[in-house]
Order: sequence, then structure tokens, then C-alpha cells
Amino acid sequence: MKKILLMSIVASGLLFAEGVVNRENIKIMQDLETATGTVLKGFLYNNKAVVANGVKDMQKLSETIEAFEIQNNENKDFDAKKYAIDEAASMATLSDNLLKQFEEGKKDEATRTYSTIVNKCIACHKIIRKW
Repeated sequence: MKKILLMSIVASGLLFAEGVVNRENIKIMQDLETATGTVLKGFLYNNKAVVANGVKDMQKLSETIEAFEIQNNENKDFDAKKYAIDEAASMATLSDNLLKQFEEGKKDEATRTYSTIVNKCIACHKIIRKW
């Protein structure tokens, strides 16, 4: 009886641990969305500090992509995790450019760079999350 009880406790613990990992991933993605929205808010208010905060958060969070469990079972030749990591690194570089453009007063270029970043988010979600 004790063994059965212990096994059920261990099994439920493992199930809940799996959910924690997914919740952490979801939280990071929600925070990335918030950071992206912060950049947009900075554009709308013409506020360099708000844009800089959004960019800083976006870059910090994009570094966490490497910890995600990403698998692509359909195409063995395509490394979905490497793709996600490469896209996150590209977004970090683009966000540096965006901040520089905004600070230099090149707001049209900055908004185009912002659009490129959002398009990379969507493209990655199409591939990784199978939208």
C-alpha cells in the first residue's frame, strides 16, 4: 500500500513538474510580448527611455530561448531549436539597431526595424508552434 501511495505521489510530482516548465516558457513568451509592446509604447510617446527599456527587456529575454525544449518531429533535417536560437540572436541585433535608429531620430527606419522584429516573431511561431 505504501509503495502504491509513494508511486502515485512521484508520478503526480513529475506531471506537475512538466507543467512548471511549460508555464515558465509561457511566462517568458508573455514577457517578450510585453517588452515588444513597451517598445511600441515608446514609439507612440516618442520616449527614448521607454524604447530603451523595452529593447533591454527584449534582449535579456531572448537569451533564455536556449533553455526551451523545442522539438520538430516532422522534419529530421530541420533543427527547430537552432532556428529559434538564431532568430532570437537576430532579434537582439535588430533591437540594437532599432534603439540606435530611434536615438538618432530615424523614426521611420526604427519602425521598419520594429516591424522586421515582429515578423521574425511570427515566422518563428509559425514554424515552432505550428500556427
